[in-house]
Amino acid sequence: MVGESREELNKKLETLRQALEVYNFLSLKLKVDFYRLTVKSTMLYYRKECWLLKRQHENKISAAEIRTTC
Repeated sequence: MVGESREELNKKLETLRQALEVYNFLSLKLKVDFYRLTVKSTMLYYRKECWLLKRQHENKISAAEIRTTC
């Protein structure tokens, strides 16, 4: 299960990274708004989905959140 979670997490983080490359020219405020409206709302909508994560996976998610707002 952890291996599957790692693959799924990497796919989702790569999708997020690609989406953010398109929005590189946006201001910080717009990036934060984009994050709140798309990523956070999607996370809340799919909250029923549960992953078993290692600390390194949590760190990757945190890093992706930070990159989203920078």
